Amino acid sequence: MGDMRNLLTFFAAWLLSVSCIFAEMRKYDDCEISLIPSRADGLYKTGEKVYFDFTATHFGKTLEGVEVDWTLSKDGVAPFIRGKGRTDRSGKLQIGNMSLEEPGFVHCHAMLKTSPERRARSIHAGAGVEPEKIMPALPPPADFDEYWLSQKKLLSDTPSNLKITPLAFDEEGVEFFDIKADLPGGKKLSAVLAVPKGAKAASLPAMVTCHGAGVRSSYGMSRGANSHPVWSPARWAKKGILALDFNALGLENFREHGYYDSLVKGKYRNYYNDNPDSRDTIFFRELYLRLMRAIEVVCSRLEWDGRTLIVGGRSQGGGQAIAAAGLCEKVTMIFSHIPAICDLGGMKASRAVGWPGGLCIDKKYASLSNSEKMAYTGSKWNESAVEAARYVDAANFAKNINCEVFMSVGFCDVVCPPTTCFAAFNNIPSKNKTMLNCVNIGHTSSAPDAKDADARAERAVMAHIERMKKQP
Repeated sequence: MGDMRNLLTFFAAWLLSVSCIFAEMRKYDDCEISLIPSRADGLYKTGEKVYFDFTATHFGKTLEGVEVDWTLSKDGVAPFIRGKGRTDRSGKLQIGNMSLEEPGFVHCHAMLKTSPERRARSIHAGAGVEPEKIMPALPPPADFDEYWLSQKKLLSDTPSNLKITPLAFDEEGVEFFDIKADLPGGKKLSAVLAVPKGAKAASLPAMVTCHGAGVRSSYGMSRGANSHPVWSPARWAKKGILALDFNALGLENFREHGYYDSLVKGKYRNYYNDNPDSRDTIFFRELYLRLMRAIEVVCSRLEWDGRTLIVGGRSQGGGQAIAAAGLCEKVTMIFSHIPAICDLGGMKASRAVGWPGGLCIDKKYASLSNSEKMAYTGSKWNESAVEAARYVDAANFAKNINCEVFMSVGFCDVVCPPTTCFAAFNNIPSKNKTMLNCVNIGHTSSAPDAKDADARAERAVMAHIERMKKQP
């Protein structure tokens, strides 16, 4: 019970004390702090002591003698090692003396308080311990493939009632279409398709982009409202790609901001944790049906070359990309940044759990006050949800992937812990796979290293397209 209480308390402290951008350096109004592994690549062997270097400065001058509280953990779960120290004359403090006897990650959380009236300044860092050997905590269910074959048939037997409506967007060289289609159970696909103007039949590679967590419209143009620097389909269409972007909840596109805001506060407040007790009701089943319908739509276009199909995303979208390649043999490449929905059964191996971390927590336990949780002796986990999650875990789809894979992971990530990302990556049998280790970032898209990951993924996509063109 103590380990579980520590996990929840520690994770809650993270969310309260820091933003979603965890990096090696953080600037505050009165100081700048950095935290990095003692090795530049952030990699260690099992049994080796892991150390982190903390530095604090004030307007370019070193901060000597300031107190730092720190916690080391196995990627956010027990064992926890806590301590404190003071910076030396150069403003530095070495934190460490933790090792792992199994593949995983050591996570460091350091907090500095520059004066009594200021809140603590917080920073995170992570180091991998033979991460290439991390495997999923739980095997896939015995009927995993059989179940998803039945879901594909269910989708095939459900008329799509596809509706394609031209959109009057002003983007040079690109035509836009609003896409609506039906799914089983009355659910919907809502997407935006961008097509290079004048494209001939069977001339274009295709791409499907998947959203991270959130309640929003599909993306459209490459600039302005409802655009995204990476995921907007117009951006890819300008590179000669038939591009479809779909939103995760089947929502109407391009509504006023208040429409989506009301859904965030209401119906879809915690959509990713809803109805987790069965494989047929857990949200991610619906999401993957939506994903497969999106692939079906883009592959039905006359412009598709019938050869190259790429799926990409970040976070929740990254998990979808992995699932796409595991579900559809037509996929020839995926790019997946800091993927979510990976290794959802991590708690069974006393390891970090992939996002959404609250999916499998027992609702009765979650509703208790902190004092009641301290005295609680029942199970903290909803075993029905744990079992259902095995059917939607991206790490289990990974075992069926034989296409090209480009993945990135943030060593400082506490939303999609790196342990869970490697559990999925290492389960991919494809020989053509790349993992980009972003040692100094967490769950972010704006940090320089995250933007570099986007740029590398784009180069990999374009190189893949060129190779596919040369195939007989």
